[in-house]
Amino acid sequence: MGVVWKAYDSVIRRYVALKILSDAVARSQDARHHFLREARAAGALQHSAIVTIYDLGEADGQLFIAMELVDGRDLSSMIATREPLALERKLDIVIEVLQGLAYAHGRGVIHRDVKPSNVRVASDGSVKIMDFGIARLQSADVTGSGAIVGTPTYMAPEQITNGAITPATDLYAVGCLLYELLCYRKPFEGETVHGVLYQVLTTYPKPLRTMAPSIPAALERVVSKALDKAPGVPSGPRRGDSCPIHGSRGAARPSRRWRSSPRRSSTYRAPRRARPCLPRRERPGSPPPPPTPVHSTSSSPPGSPAGSTRLSSPSATRRSPRATGPRVRAR
Repeated sequence: MGVVWKAYDSVIRRYVALKILSDAVARSQDARHHFLREARAAGALQHSAIVTIYDLGEADGQLFIAMELVDGRDLSSMIATREPLALERKLDIVIEVLQGLAYAHGRGVIHRDVKPSNVRVASDGSVKIMDFGIARLQSADVTGSGAIVGTPTYMAPEQITNGAITPATDLYAVGCLLYELLCYRKPFEGETVHGVLYQVLTTYPKPLRTMAPSIPAALERVVSKALDKAPGVPSGPRRGDSCPIHGSRGAARPSRRWRSSPRRSSTYRAPRRARPCLPRRERPGSPPPPPTPVHSTSSSPPGSPAGSTRLSSPSATRRSPRATGPRVRAR
């Protein structure tokens, strides 16, 4: 709809992104209306995950929007180059997008065109949602013209059939974005626009784990839930329900059992130590055993039968202690 330039604000002395409506598009009243709607929709939102609008004006017959300049890359270019991102990093990006959309939905603004090219990842790692040009204000009393608005690959079925536009419409687009971010393939592809729209209405994308087997099953269920074609079905989980991306982020971590480190699994139980079996006389609290007779090697006393030996107790064979003290010579 417009061209974005990098400009310098000489008054505040900062660089801004200047979006100018082209002359060919400015002649259309609908285009001017969409352009002004973008400024009103995004200008009312102040969130860390949404691009900030600074100013709106007209110069030499051209409408312009001065907005925050985000130094980084669009998510579409990162997907096109198949940039190797960790699974947790991919989920963090989607979580920030969902946080920004939740803030916008809470203030009656529906984006209606969430796609990778409208999500920018800054150089510091933060995520920004851009381009509220076709955003819809739920409080506005406007009548649609019947035209299909959005990008076909990321459009929800209700956008194609002119159904009710709700916050679940943006969740469907986030599901398509997450699908493409995980496997680097769009969920719906066709040679023509009508072919893509037909697939959106009648078919489901290929199972995510058939193209990326390392993805947890819980995360695949979250994506399938977001891509539900009938969010109003009363039975089962619906697209409008909260998507447990945070739980899937925890499931993305490898199990402790299969880590390369020698740490013990939480379900592993060490074998019980064998308790030493002490003799009876060494067990604490037991009475001392009776003295055992010992065979003495002393010679037999006179008068005893030949070959007989004398039995004596251990105390009898014990030597008497040496007398202590000074010796006294007898006179």
